[in-house]
Amino acid sequence: GQTVLAYTGTQSVVWRQAYRGGVLTQFSGGWVYFSPDGRSVGGGGSTSVVYARTNGQRMVSATEIRTGTLALFNGQGLYHSPDGNYLGGGGQTTLVDSGVTRVEAAPSGRAYALKADGLLMASDDGRSPNYWSVTTGVRAFSIAAGDGSVQVQSTDPSQPGWEY
Repeated sequence: GQTVLAYTGTQSVVWRQAYRGGVLTQFSGGWVYFSPDGRSVGGGGSTSVVYARTNGQRMVSATEIRTGTLALFNGQGLYHSPDGNYLGGGGQTTLVDSGVTRVEAAPSGRAYALKADGLLMASDDGRSPNYWSVTTGVRAFSIAAGDGSVQVQSTDPSQPGWEY
């Protein structure tokens, strides 16, 4: 393949993530850009700003679900954006919950979110208030790629993990 220069700016890249057939790129200044073709990742061309550090946090991940995008921030705020724009608030984007440390989507489209207090929540549409409690006392979870089953690790070392 041929290498293409995609950014010539002065800020460092904090993270990149595949997103909607393109790339999300967050820079050291906190802004996040979406480049549908992976070129001009810091602006220009068809690249757009999807987060301008409006909530004072850095984005940790963006998870695509059936009804839009769930954006998780380092301050543990979880936002739902129906159109994939304004990932940290604004437009039609809403704060789903706070205290969230991880979010992941199952192959079915169901979203799972883990809170800092060990509560594992799920939602079929990702919108607030449509989350329900799956279980408590969760340290970590993973979703199987094939059948979408959820494996849970307990915060209690005497309790074995289980599958949901």
